[in-house]
Amino acid sequence: MRAFDIQDVSYAYRTQIILGELSFQIAKGEFFIVIGPNGAGKTTLLKLLAGIGKPTSGSIAVLGKPIETYRRKSLARRIALVPQLSDADFPFTVREIVQAGRTPHLGILGLPSEKDALLADQSMEFTGIDHLPDRHLSQLSGGERQRVFLARAICQEPDIILLDEPTAALDLAHQVRIMDLMEQLKKKRDMTVVMVSHDINLSALYADRMLLMAQGKTVAVGPPEAIVEKTSIKAAYGCDVLVDQSPFGTIPRLTPVPGKYLP
Repeated sequence: MRAFDIQDVSYAYRTQIILGELSFQIAKGEFFIVIGPNGAGKTTLLKLLAGIGKPTSGSIAVLGKPIETYRRKSLARRIALVPQLSDADFPFTVREIVQAGRTPHLGILGLPSEKDALLADQSMEFTGIDHLPDRHLSQLSGGERQRVFLARAICQEPDIILLDEPTAALDLAHQVRIMDLMEQLKKKRDMTVVMVSHDINLSALYADRMLLMAQGKTVAVGPPEAIVEKTSIKAAYGCDVLVDQSPFGTIPRLTPVPGKYLP
């Protein structure tokens, strides 16, 4: 079964076309990463996949059903969205934020059960923040904050997790830790992971397939070795690059060419 089936999806805001006739599929259990320059429409695409807004034209199917046939609560049981990390503070503890992921599953009274508390504990343990349950968000580092919101998404028990630049503004160690967590979700929980990223090399190390976008359209879609190559990258980003293999085998590695080295 496909996690997503996107057919001829376009989106316009007033007179500005943001996305233009995108068509691709994402398999269930796939680690799928969307890359492209600023203004390519990546975040807009992620919001449409989460059911936040509707395409101007075209269709999106989630797990075999048109997205518009899902009720909001039902869709939230299927899909969890982790937006870009912000500096906004929340007057709640880590445990309270993580347990909020259970909201789509609560009954009419909205009271959490013992199972909800247990799932929150398990989600915090999985993301390595189980030592922080009583801390407030303002007391945490950027990497810890990101793992709190990942834990909330995991606690939601979705089939699909959508992430908007989860490694942005994190140091190298935290970037790898976040990506390793997503890989574990895919392998251990059969979760579909769809991520927007600006880090092409990091994406190539983890993605099963990638979508390269520019100006709201598809430049290329496929495995990393088909996406991270000179012609496609220059078409999307408008800059010269060198591409070789990483030390890990056939995975491509990109190096931008500084202007001082151009003829």
